[in-house]
Amino acid sequence: MNSVISTPRFPSAIAWNQGCRAIAYGQFWLVFLVFIGSISNLVYTCTLPFVCLGVVSGMTLPRKRAIAASFLIWFANQACGYTIHSYPRTFESYSWGIVLLVGTLLVTFLANQKPLFTDGAIAAHYSRLGGWLIGGFILFQIVIFLAGLALSASPTTPNILWQIFIGNLIWTIGLTLGHGFLVWDRTSKLQSELN
Repeated sequence: MNSVISTPRFPSAIAWNQGCRAIAYGQFWLVFLVFIGSISNLVYTCTLPFVCLGVVSGMTLPRKRAIAASFLIWFANQACGYTIHSYPRTFESYSWGIVLLVGTLLVTFLANQKPLFTDGAIAAHYSRLGGWLIGGFILFQIVIFLAGLALSASPTTPNILWQIFIGNLIWTIGLTLGHGFLVWDRTSKLQSELN
């Protein structure tokens, strides 16, 4: 008689939550987010996907770590901008840097205002992440718009906003898949340790 031991392909909600905790409190994911966000500054200038990075940080890390990650990504953006990309060293340029920081931290903080780990709510987690991407993008653009009124900037066209949103969406999908793989890998290890 052959006995077949089957292991589930998808983790249970409890195992998924444990995997999320392990990733959130470990070093790799935090360092990875900061590294990816920082290295992206070599490609992007002022259209870095701050909303995506804020939402993903807020949704996958505890509050202090999420805010630290977002701040470090913003700082790398500014350092790269004023050195490699030759941003102008003017009051207006520095002001826009502060606006980007405020918008990014606001999105990060608000995306973190939910249960970091919810019992049995894997689908709800990803639905919330999608909702925060849309809501965070709108909020970020409101911050930019209001700052533009004070700094006398011309409004961004809908076509440019759409392109920026699509960029944030693509980044969010990529980072979410990466995070999901890390959680799946961690839960697989946790489940195999229990068997």
